[in-house]
Amino acid sequence: MLIALPRGGYVPRVSWRAHGPGTPVVVAETAEPSALAPGNGLPTLRVAPFVVTGRPGRLVIDGEALSGKLCEAFALFDMINVIGAAPAAHGRYDYRLDGTLEYRDDTVFIRFRLVDKTDETVIWSRSFEHQAGENNTEIERRLIRDLSTSIVQRFGIIWSHERARQFAANVGDPRYRALIQAGEAFRSFDLVAYARARTELERLIKIDPGFAAGFTYLGLVYATEYVARIGGPPNDISALDRALKFARRGVELKPHSAFAHHILFVILFFRGETEAASATAEKAIALNPNDIIVLADYGGRLIFAGQVDKGMEILNQTVAFGAILAVWAHFYLFLGHYLRDELPEARFHASQMTSDTYFYGRLPRADGAARR
Repeated sequence: MLIALPRGGYVPRVSWRAHGPGTPVVVAETAEPSALAPGNGLPTLRVAPFVVTGRPGRLVIDGEALSGKLCEAFALFDMINVIGAAPAAHGRYDYRLDGTLEYRDDTVFIRFRLVDKTDETVIWSRSFEHQAGENNTEIERRLIRDLSTSIVQRFGIIWSHERARQFAANVGDPRYRALIQAGEAFRSFDLVAYARARTELERLIKIDPGFAAGFTYLGLVYATEYVARIGGPPNDISALDRALKFARRGVELKPHSAFAHHILFVILFFRGETEAASATAEKAIALNPNDIIVLADYGGRLIFAGQVDKGMEILNQTVAFGAILAVWAHFYLFLGHYLRDELPEARFHASQMTSDTYFYGRLPRADGAARR
């Protein structure tokens, strides 16, 4: 008898040894190889320990504590895996965030750089300067918010870097490529890209039934196709039922995901279930307060639902982040200002919608042309 453990597997194979001395034994390999690599296919970011130079004055920043808080904040975003700075965490990773604390008298200079581990290339860097007398808690809050928005947010630095690399060379995990593909379809409002993203996501959730973000994005694809009348039979109300089913599956697979709750609240708004949508949006924001995409979309949906002042209050919080806003966020702001008869502000946001494929963007341009 021969007991064999196949490479890459955990189940032993038992077979009878062939008769006769010197006869080779062949164990048939019946299991099909997995079509996808283990894990979720997302890039991994390591937050390295801070390097401290100089002698602290009256302002002291705890680098170890800040590193831990950054890890916790980054981990709330769905499109990235995060590992900490502990020695045990020095496994495989794709990106590294280095941090430096430099003390000069009562001033601390905090520098960050994001490194692509493939070739140790610095792909992003930023510096902050803080003086004695500033509140430590507020300093940490702003740093975490700014770095989250810049680095790990959807359409942030890592997303954009991976998009350029993976689609240029057709490398990387197909699940992450499909998520980027879907995200770019929504950003560009390209009908061909929509269809391509839908087909690929449908293929991948069959291979990986635990692909939570795939189910979530598919729900949004189906809902958007219905609302924008792109693809499928016109006025097919079952499309919204299908969208809700997939969005709820995404939440079931990842119940603590702000992204999954974000898409669920969008679909509930599409279905006219405003009260349930608002409750789900509030939960999404509570799950990840630093995700400005969730915050901006909620404010805009409230404007659509007639709650203009509340929606504008939320939207103005996203403007305060200082991030470059998506075209749809500018439309929300345009609409809110327009409905409040704040025409100079409305015209400004209308001028920021430069996409020729964003269908809602045609309204501000038409209005502006009519007024001129």
